[in-house]
Amino acid sequence: MNSALFLTTTDGNFSFQSASTSIAGYDPDSPGKVNQDSCFHYATSMKSNNYHYAQPKQQYTQALSSPLFICGGVLDGHGKKGHVLNQFLGYQVPRMLEKKLHDAYYTVTTHENTTTNNNNSSSTSSSSILEDILIDAFHEAHNAARRNDTVPAARSGTTCVTCIVDTTSGVVYTANVGDSRAILFFQNPKWETKDGTGIPNMESSCDLKTMKYNIVPLSKETTTKDVNERKRIEETKQGRIDGLGNVWYGPIGIAMTRALGDSVMSPAGILPTPQVTRLDYRTAMFHAASATNTTKSTTNITTTTTNNNNNDKITTVHDNTKQKVRILIATDGIFDVMTNEEAVEILCSQLDGNEKDNQQSSSSSSLAVSSSLEDACLHLVMHARKKWQNDLLLDVRVDDATVVVLEFDV
Repeated sequence: MNSALFLTTTDGNFSFQSASTSIAGYDPDSPGKVNQDSCFHYATSMKSNNYHYAQPKQQYTQALSSPLFICGGVLDGHGKKGHVLNQFLGYQVPRMLEKKLHDAYYTVTTHENTTTNNNNSSSTSSSSILEDILIDAFHEAHNAARRNDTVPAARSGTTCVTCIVDTTSGVVYTANVGDSRAILFFQNPKWETKDGTGIPNMESSCDLKTMKYNIVPLSKETTTKDVNERKRIEETKQGRIDGLGNVWYGPIGIAMTRALGDSVMSPAGILPTPQVTRLDYRTAMFHAASATNTTKSTTNITTTTTNNNNNDKITTVHDNTKQKVRILIATDGIFDVMTNEEAVEILCSQLDGNEKDNQQSSSSSSLAVSSSLEDACLHLVMHARKKWQNDLLLDVRVDDATVVVLEFDV
């Protein structure tokens, strides 16, 4: 299942692309295994009711007005009917987010129009609202599944990691339950390769000086490997943790401490409440450039200083040089067999090659660029599939693998 999306703002100052690939795994003990993963990616304009969802095997090109929010997520189902649950939640979660984003925009706009004394109170409010949106959307989707008699939300569950990119403030918000993952990456301002070819060595250590891209984790897996999560489960006195870190409640066990669905596991401490993080990617990029001692003109760099509710000075760095930022969101079908660095290298080796081809082609277009992003997603999934098989001639278990890539200019 593939999809691609290409959007620009009507003023031409911002462009966004996204693509996804989701492929069923293989289980020699279960012929005809269905894909229990699902995903979504879309952009929505707050000044109108325009929103565009990327649908399987379809591409879109559209101009939207600012302010623009970009959303993407993956879900990895488990249990006998995890795929049925994900068909429901894969539809509900993005639409709940979209509606809440529109409602919140008008709330924040009204607040800004009536606030005159505190320069930063509106931005502080916006941050809190967006974090609440993600938590509320997860809770409402989880409860909607529980109330629906046709959805197996009791003994089946799913991971869910979702990103919202606020293109106005330059902040990405990430909510996560389970062990799927989201990472943000951008080109390393000071990239060196040992052989001078410009091609990273897949066997080399992932030192920043030998990596073409800086990688910033956006999510943290909610498993018993986390000390606080383990403690929380143990304090319920009803959950049991085995030697592999799985959480059990009676005869039912799962490999995570938070999930959507799995409602019978709630006495053991399994929660649908996501852990939410926020990252100012513009400031992160500026610090990366400073850390590598990159010589860069300051004519495109500006800073703004405001005061928050505690009258603390908050400085935000704005780099006005256009640079490409990508977010990779994927299930453990990818990250169980490769590191963040390997996934980025494999994805970008395909993207960089396609970009060169598009630049050389006189017929290249926005749709061609989206197609190359879609090709790169497929390339990453197939590479992961090969690593699962490990070149063995025997039938081996291969996990479902799903990838979403969001790409935008900063």
